[in-house]
Amino acid sequence: SNAVLSFSRDPSTGVLTQANDGSGCIVESPLTSCTTGSNVSGANAVAVSPDDRQVYVTSLISSSLTAFERGSADGSLDQLPGAGGCVVWLGDNGCTPGRALRAPEGLALSPDGRNVYVTAFSSGSVAVMNRFKSSGTVVQKTGHDGCVTVQSVAKCNAGRSLAGASSIVLSPDGRFAYVTANKSNAVAVFRRVVRN
Repeated sequence: SNAVLSFSRDPSTGVLTQANDGSGCIVESPLTSCTTGSNVSGANAVAVSPDDRQVYVTSLISSSLTAFERGSADGSLDQLPGAGGCVVWLGDNGCTPGRALRAPEGLALSPDGRNVYVTAFSSGSVAVMNRFKSSGTVVQKTGHDGCVTVQSVAKCNAGRSLAGASSIVLSPDGRFAYVTANKSNAVAVFRRVVRN
């Protein structure tokens, strides 16, 4: 559907209800009762920031990471404006250009909320983003700190066993990241180093 959907959840029953006033879905192309967004074609992974203020989405077809502000009262989403609200492989639609971000599939935020990690299937990589807590905007780290890949990509660190990188999870203490790699038939393990 090329969409990001929002549901309210009844905590006592677990029942989900989707709003039909436009706040229940954000779509790539105009659709009745949905809000039109951008760079959400093939939306496939979603994560909420540790402070519950933002939601981040990877989109396979758009080769993008997009950021949304989350309404604290109703959980509704508003796409963050400008280049800080999206990172796109090779750059597009006023977004920040991303490296080693072709066909992203996995997504994880660090427990301290400082970083967003994105696995990209076609790039065979992990892209590393800085997250600015005050605004929720994201930007890829500069230089070699911004990505690890099995391909030859300028300004990326060389990695191994990352072909077809698909999902990522961080340890609860934020010290390690674990990545599944479909084509490598592997789990890649990384130590997370926090730098300013």
